Amino acid sequence: MRAILLHTLYSARRDKFLTGILIGMIVAAILGSVLGSTAIIENDEMRAIYAASACRFISIIGIMVFISFYIKKLFENKEMDVFLSRMPSRTKIVSSFFNAFIVISTALVVQSMVIVYLIYLHNIVNVLIWGMSLMLEIIIVTSFSLFFSIVIRSSTVGLMMCFAAYFLSRVIGSFVAYIDVTGFYLSFNSVIEVFLKITSVLIPRLDLFSKTDIIIYGNYSLSSFGILILQTFIYSIFLLLCSIFDMRCKEF
Repeated sequence: MRAILLHTLYSARRDKFLTGILIGMIVAAILGSVLGSTAIIENDEMRAIYAASACRFISIIGIMVFISFYIKKLFENKEMDVFLSRMPSRTKIVSSFFNAFIVISTALVVQSMVIVYLIYLHNIVNVLIWGMSLMLEIIIVTSFSLFFSIVIRSSTVGLMMCFAAYFLSRVIGSFVAYIDVTGFYLSFNSVIEVFLKITSVLIPRLDLFSKTDIIIYGNYSLSSFGILILQTFIYSIFLLLCSIFDMRCKEF
């Protein structure tokens, strides 16, 4: 486990991953500050919202790209065979990779919180709560990124599946709410309505995570945060078990 952790951290350092993401966050935060300053009222709040949204987007996209190409490189360079020869337990290998990616994801979340707090100095507690919510979201993203990277050998296809899963998880709540609120479900095919509602139950609701109104208004509660933790636990464990099962079925 320690060897995989060090190897993953070394790869991130060699590729200047954290540095590149940090530079991207700073640039995006500066642009967000410029856009937020054009608001007629609540300039500070708008700058914080733009900066937080940009940092979240860059962190999520960055970790998905890193995992997809890192796992692909391990298979291509036969480094995965070396890990298998030293660690016969494939379950331990997959869990070690997951833990290594969580460490890197934690660094991304810390960078995001620091940047957002430097822009919005009003309430550090709200920024910390937002960062915890972002951490839960990035754990789920790490889980299905690792799953698609192991199951799908093509890094491009695997990355596209990650993007599709993340996009669907972010917008499915709006689709279902739109159908229920407007009543348009009467004009749609009933099969589509049932499919959307079932899908919204089966996939994680990432639209509930890392909301920017937490930073401004502190709009959170223990019950709502408990739901986020429960979702993270269920989906991350399920996807990790699926990754382990697929790894055990592979022949090297």
